[in-house]
Amino acid sequence: MVKPFIQVYDLTAQPISIGDIISFQFACSVIKQAIGECSGVFCISYDPNTPHSDPNFQSMIEKNGYQHYALFLSQALQFNKDFESFAIINSVSSLEFIVNKLGPGHLWPTPQQLVDKTYLNYEVHKYIAGAWKRNGDIPRPTVPPFLEQWGKKFIEKHKLSDPVITVNFRNNPRFHHSRNANGDVWLEVFNQYKGRATFFIICDAHEVDPRFFSLPNVVVVKSFGTTLAQDLALTIMSDFHMGSDSGISTLTLLNSKPFFITNYTGVEQGYINTYEDALKLCSDGYVRWAWNTKLQRMSPRHETVEEVLVALEEMMVAGSSQVRYSPVEGRFD
Repeated sequence: MVKPFIQVYDLTAQPISIGDIISFQFACSVIKQAIGECSGVFCISYDPNTPHSDPNFQSMIEKNGYQHYALFLSQALQFNKDFESFAIINSVSSLEFIVNKLGPGHLWPTPQQLVDKTYLNYEVHKYIAGAWKRNGDIPRPTVPPFLEQWGKKFIEKHKLSDPVITVNFRNNPRFHHSRNANGDVWLEVFNQYKGRATFFIICDAHEVDPRFFSLPNVVVVKSFGTTLAQDLALTIMSDFHMGSDSGISTLTLLNSKPFFITNYTGVEQGYINTYEDALKLCSDGYVRWAWNTKLQRMSPRHETVEEVLVALEEMMVAGSSQVRYSPVEGRFD
């Protein structure tokens, strides 16, 4: 009998974050591959009687409830083929029931980490980087067929010209303001690329800069009522991805196509070093994960028109020349 591998994303310990749950599940893929034959069971857990340690997340929970966010984040699980079952559980006893029902197997995080409510984002990325070092590649996101079909139709209907570029426009009023996008910069970039590219803006409805609606080469996707899963699918299906450092960009960080992320704060705030060999500031001034290629990079600076245009032109040249960076070309320097 195939043993289960139970993966638990605990919302009372981990952030209510698109990026964190995406990174977590792909670290689980690395662990699952190391285990060998097993059946993946992904659980999002929470305890309605346990407050979150982060006051920002706790205020969100008090307003909308844990279950709301569990259901919302579950949409991000559709781009990973490495688990066969999924559950949302609201107590330790529910987890114990699943463990006992499935029989002896594997559990991650460890029972002690679950008890201690250990923050796992740094460990998660070390697992992924470890897979890169051992195998020369990492688990990659895939778009499920029904989302791929929708994405192709959506892009063809709304694009003005190729290439199609998704832009994460972060404008979060609650926290991490230094990662928010500069609307003036992006407005100038979009204006300079009229007729040369179509930009699909990924953001919540309240984040969008209303000036974008007047540009013929800009598509604000939330205007069409897209779901989180649809937004994520577009970031993978576009030719390139650009924009602010936040969770919606995480799938592209694990993908093999070019991206340019701005406003990365890990260098200034010092936590880049916590990732050890998984993440580095390279000699060209950009931050890369161990598996990233030359045209996959994060800028530790706030975006400027000049820097965004240079990065965009480099990706455009690579695209027109049909340059393809294979997964084994990940690099720091």
